[in-house]
Amino acid sequence: MSTSQAVPPIARAELRACADTFGMSLSDAELDLYASFMAGLTANFNLIAAMQAPRLPVKYPRGAGHAPSAADNPYNAWYWKCSIKGAPSGKLAGKRVVIKDNIGVAGLPMMNGSKVMEGFVPDEDATVVTRVLDAGAEVVGKATCENFCFSGGSHTSATGPVRNPRNPDYRCVRPQADLWLGALYRRRTHRTIGRSPGPNGDEQCRLRATAGSTGGL
Repeated sequence: MSTSQAVPPIARAELRACADTFGMSLSDAELDLYASFMAGLTANFNLIAAMQAPRLPVKYPRGAGHAPSAADNPYNAWYWKCSIKGAPSGKLAGKRVVIKDNIGVAGLPMMNGSKVMEGFVPDEDATVVTRVLDAGAEVVGKATCENFCFSGGSHTSATGPVRNPRNPDYRCVRPQADLWLGALYRRRTHRTIGRSPGPNGDEQCRLRATAGSTGGL
């Protein structure tokens, strides 16, 4: 275990600068109180950061992929394009799958819709990605994700809004717009988007709401 600190203790001057940014006037006693609150969080973070993280092996070879061109991405549903071929046989053999960009794929950028994470590249596949590849699917890219997945719409991504195919001047209703567009347009404009849906869920009726707003239902 490393003994170096990943995050140094917060200084009073740093807290004052932050407070000034938000137009807050805090006394030295208040700043010291906030610093004491943050000390425990910083210590916990440093403890975890110093631990040796386990690494899962990357089972399937792949290239770096590429950002989609404007012609290949008219509704901004793609974040990244690639070709990662899975096992030669399995329940998903012959299927092309898009992974939403809140799920790690080794060697491919993962932005999670936010400028904060721009440039981050995972060094291992999420378990769900490995299972999809083990089942014989081909991962053909990553779908645009709303900013930190923290939105009820498709308009907050740092790469721009996912547009509604019925009227590009409008957005799609829900964050799963990217995946639904893949299913809706696979037979119309770009067959590589996916013959099977990308991994995600229907929490808060997101897939159904998106399907309704784009004419899929």
